Amino acid sequence: GGSPTPTHTHAPGPVKAAVSASPHVTSTTASPSPSAVALPPDFKLYNGPGFSVGVPRSWNGVTWPGGPSFLTADRNSRVTYTKLPDTTALAAEVMAARQAEALSGKQGVTITRQGPATGLLAAPGTADLEYLWNANAGQMHMLERTVVANGHAYAITLQLPVATWDQQISTLAPILTSFTPSP
Repeated sequence: GGSPTPTHTHAPGPVKAAVSASPHVTSTTASPSPSAVALPPDFKLYNGPGFSVGVPRSWNGVTWPGGPSFLTADRNSRVTYTKLPDTTALAAEVMAARQAEALSGKQGVTITRQGPATGLLAAPGTADLEYLWNANAGQMHMLERTVVANGHAYAITLQLPVATWDQQISTLAPILTSFTPSP
């Protein structure tokens, strides 16, 4: 089985979550950038469509239906970056609320937090939705962060096994803190 894969639509339409059993996978490559983002040695800079971000060197780059993704060899940990329809900063919280509403009735999904981003990359124009869901490989912890900057909106979706979330989230912080939208 697959994970709930967020499908973001332009407001005022609802944000829907679809379950994808076997995403189409193609390889992606990271390209060098003149960006001044300081990354830990075990991270590399990836230039995506309208943004740059640090990703773990050991994670494999793929293309999911939502956008460029990076995942571990066992496919249990991943991050996906999605360019959303251009919007205003206030819309980040609205998008997170709509996604929470779409997921709230799904079997095996427990929403744990929703609202303005806190902690890692807490900045104006960001909102988070965190939830747990039951996957074939066990319970997963999802963090969906909506970032609005320079009139553009992006979704960062991070998935880790619940059992390793607390140990991994600080190590994987550059996935969130290095995200830099293009001007």
